[in-house]
Amino acid sequence: MRRPELARAALAGTLALASALLPAAGSRAGIGSLYTQMVCREMTDIPGEFDFETSFLGLKDCQKLCLDAALVCVRDVNDAASCQLAFASDWIASDSRLDCDGLSGSLLADCRAGWASDKQTWQSIIKSRRNSGRAGCGSLFANCNSHCSGT
Repeated sequence: MRRPELARAALAGTLALASALLPAAGSRAGIGSLYTQMVCREMTDIPGEFDFETSFLGLKDCQKLCLDAALVCVRDVNDAASCQLAFASDWIASDSRLDCDGLSGSLLADCRAGWASDKQTWQSIIKSRRNSGRAGCGSLFANCNSHCSGT
């Protein structure tokens, strides 16, 4: 197989860390990647960007405002996940074309299968982080709602 093992190891490490979602710059040099940095927001950081836990205290529609704010938080997480899923697809499509270029037969099939496996792993990590981000929004809602009702 033509794929440099260093590039595969860098991608596997990136997937394991998931926070950067990109291999190190040195590993990209050999495969001519299209991207130099992450282009999407990090889903698990989004709930921390909201400050509505006590923002609606004393307002007539406090509980409704908490729900509305939580829905915005979830929408932001979903938007970031969509961006990251598209980014992962673009990244894999670009690098796999470069990596598998000129191969044929079983070598081409193995090359494509390796990249398809990497893509599935990456997508699984993104979906897991999306769920964590949504859970963070749910916690914000629960805390906000409990402040409204005084519990």
